[in-house]
Amino acid sequence: MITVDCRDVEAIKNELLVYVSDQITAIPAIKNHEFILSPINDEEIIDTTEVITAIKEFLESIGEAKNFAVALRTVYLTAYALGLSGPLLGSTDELMFGLPLVDMGWMAVDAGLIFVALMISGFVSSRVLLRGINNDEHVEKGNLAVAALEAGNYLAVGLILKEAFTFNGDMSYIDAAVFFVCGQVTLIVFFWIYEAITSFQVKEEIKDGNTSAGIVAGAMLLALGIVIAGAISGPFVDLTTDLLLIAKASTQGIVMLLAIRLLSSKFILRTTNIKHEIVTDQNHAAALKHAFALVAMAIVTRAIIF
Repeated sequence: MITVDCRDVEAIKNELLVYVSDQITAIPAIKNHEFILSPINDEEIIDTTEVITAIKEFLESIGEAKNFAVALRTVYLTAYALGLSGPLLGSTDELMFGLPLVDMGWMAVDAGLIFVALMISGFVSSRVLLRGINNDEHVEKGNLAVAALEAGNYLAVGLILKEAFTFNGDMSYIDAAVFFVCGQVTLIVFFWIYEAITSFQVKEEIKDGNTSAGIVAGAMLLALGIVIAGAISGPFVDLTTDLLLIAKASTQGIVMLLAIRLLSSKFILRTTNIKHEIVTDQNHAAALKHAFALVAMAIVTRAIIF
């Protein structure tokens, strides 16, 4: 039996355990800051050299994962483009070559406000959604789970900002700001509900580098963002009426997404269950199937309701 101390690589402990135990064919047991490798047969002895070699191979491969996590984080640029498309699509003015662009002064204001909103959203992701986790540190270490959750949050907020800054009807900047705040708060509350009803500790799995858990959690946020954006789109009536519509749509979206979450094991993962696939196997393929189903249903729900 060999004990491996993981205090310096806490963010990738689970993935390290899976890799090393597979390489040396041992039975793993995870503990607080370490994992234990036991031989399959009692008479066998685990070769320490093989364990060290497997650990080195895994750590060498981390460079690629680290680069991918950092790259995935730049999805905020896509979210920014989504937000900017709002004021561009909402414009009716024509400049040179017939391009439908707003007055460049107001466009600069819109661009600045959207940028600030996304920075606030990033802060929320780090300090509220993943409270107690240093997002920057984990992403730098290659934690794809954290990067995936951030990506889902950024894209959801980008869609909300797109609709808020289209300025349909008599909308003002105050109205747009209120829509953004309400959308972000709804995403936070939804994440807390999702974490509360899930049979495993979502935040802890993400902290430990479980990419599958991050993929599903990020997809849940993105899917709800699609529904909230649908509620904001369309002609602006007045702030109170539109906020009631957003509240109604958000409630419907949350119920729909949680229902899919509960039914997915029966209809998408027929021979297993989501906890086993996400926590035990850390099956990225199963997580992606689940994520695509969530986003697809959100798009359909938006089309039906709005």
